[in-house]
Amino acid sequence: MYDYPEINRSVHINAADSQQAILRAVLDQQLPISYARDHQGNMQPVFWKMEMAGQTRWPRIEKNNRLVWQGRHHQGQLRFEVEEIS
Repeated sequence: MYDYPEINRSVHINAADSQQAILRAVLDQQLPISYARDHQGNMQPVFWKMEMAGQTRWPRIEKNNRLVWQGRHHQGQLRFEVEEIS
C-alpha cells in the first residue's frame, strides 16, 4: 500500500553516547524523522526543521529509544536503535 523511498539508515556519527548520536544525526539532517506525500502523491522523507518543535525548539529522548517533539498541531516521534562500533 505504501511505497517508501530508499534511505541510508546506516549513518556514522562520532558522539559521546547513543542519545547524542541520534540527536546529532537528526539535527544534522542525516536521518529523516518521518515521510510525507509530495504534490505528486509520492512518499518522500521529511528531515528535521527547527519549526517542527514549536516552542520547545528541540526534540528530546524518551525511554532511550524514542525521539519526541511537540509541534504546534501534533506530537511527533521517531523510534531508533543505535549500534556502537569501535
